[in-house]
Amino acid sequence: MQGTEPIAMTNNDDRREVRRARSLVGIVGFAGLLICNQRAIAATEFHPRTEVSLGWTDNVNLVPDDSPAKQSAFVGQLNPGFSWLQTGQQFNSDLDYTMQNVFYKDDSNRHSTFQTAVGRLGATLVSDWLYLNANGSYSQVLIDAHLPANYNNFFNVTNQTDALAIALTPSLRHDFRQVHFDASYSRGRVNYKGNTGTLVAPNDAETESRLALLRGVDFDAVVTWSGQYQSQRTRYDQGTYFRVDQANAELGMLLGHSLRLIGRGGRETDATKTVTEGGLDISTWEGGFRWQPSPRTDMEAFYGKQFYGPSYRATLQHTAKLVSWSLSYSDAALTQAQELIAGSAPGVPLGGAGPVPIPGSQGFVQLTSQIYIRRAAQANLHITGQRTDIELSASDYRRDFTDATLGSERQDRAMLSMNRRLAAPMKLTVSASADEIKLADGVDYHDTFLRLQLSRELGKNATLACYGFQTRRTGGGGYTARGVNLNLTGHY
Repeated sequence: MQGTEPIAMTNNDDRREVRRARSLVGIVGFAGLLICNQRAIAATEFHPRTEVSLGWTDNVNLVPDDSPAKQSAFVGQLNPGFSWLQTGQQFNSDLDYTMQNVFYKDDSNRHSTFQTAVGRLGATLVSDWLYLNANGSYSQVLIDAHLPANYNNFFNVTNQTDALAIALTPSLRHDFRQVHFDASYSRGRVNYKGNTGTLVAPNDAETESRLALLRGVDFDAVVTWSGQYQSQRTRYDQGTYFRVDQANAELGMLLGHSLRLIGRGGRETDATKTVTEGGLDISTWEGGFRWQPSPRTDMEAFYGKQFYGPSYRATLQHTAKLVSWSLSYSDAALTQAQELIAGSAPGVPLGGAGPVPIPGSQGFVQLTSQIYIRRAAQANLHITGQRTDIELSASDYRRDFTDATLGSERQDRAMLSMNRRLAAPMKLTVSASADEIKLADGVDYHDTFLRLQLSRELGKNATLACYGFQTRRTGGGGYTARGVNLNLTGHY
């Protein structure tokens, strides 16, 4: 801690507790701001919910099939939660919270409580000039990707840590006659609850982002322009510091009614030479187009060069009556702390319905404080039939560390979800996923997950569901776990 700290800290745990307390003070302030701005709120919605479930699995520890430690267990859960939404002309906020209480029959030492939350706030402090945004989340993240992941906290696996991620962003924005001006500063904090039973120690972090932007007011003009400067910084408590600065200018030209050519050029930090100094060391450029031939179709694609080499960005979306699909790819220099904070930023949908037991959607990336180039591709297909809905998705997520000695890690995923409406209150759901994970040290393994669920609506506010599942890992300490679960959900 700095010399101005009022209490002398003797170890990292004490410092972490002080920082966590500061973060909690920030959350209290966030909640207070929600409560104290009632004059600006036009509508408030509060929806409580509760889920009660009882399940059984033949491998509660997720150990190899021939291990003497393999155990079966009955698992009960009581999961209360709520969603809270406030809307108004100058103030909007939402909060989704779940307390997950897990109980193991005949072994009270395993009983656990997990909390998850996502909250956001947007406020207009001075109309057309001064704005304030805040976002935060509390969740469980994987610590060591070599060890089993705990699917929605159902299994007796401790390979995870609670992560509190919050950010506050004041901004100054105004439209002059021909020019839009935007300046913002964002300060974030990520706090982990340490888990000494794992090989990887969580490392708390602070993030900062500075942005200054000038652009033309008319987005639809024949010629559009903009100029911006941005600085991204992350400081980890155990010494790692990351800073990247960027400055560029953009020029766009409309061709016809739907196609706009866009070019950008500027300078940025060369993070292959330094990750702590920042500065505008190396030239960067990007060129591409945006194309919107109809309200249902939107496409953009860019190619350029950044400090880490060739850079690509692309999105393609199409919506029809029964079918919608999208494709996307992007790459950027990031830290895991920045990704955690961005996960609860405005524009990311809230769950709103509480946790779904054992979804098979755990990420397998290693908890790290290193700087990496994130390369992420995503494809989604949604088919809506008269009685059947089908969702397909595929993704490729890769981290290439800027320190070449650390290598890279990768997760490829394919997922399928099918909902079939049977008799009026009945629904059949089939969910499946397959993951291929390759870690930086050369370890790789495959995870598969399958769930078959039958649910029935009990009136307007309750649902009874029963499902069976299987999760399997091959390679890297493989295991198989099967189970069944019965749960009752009530929502108001």
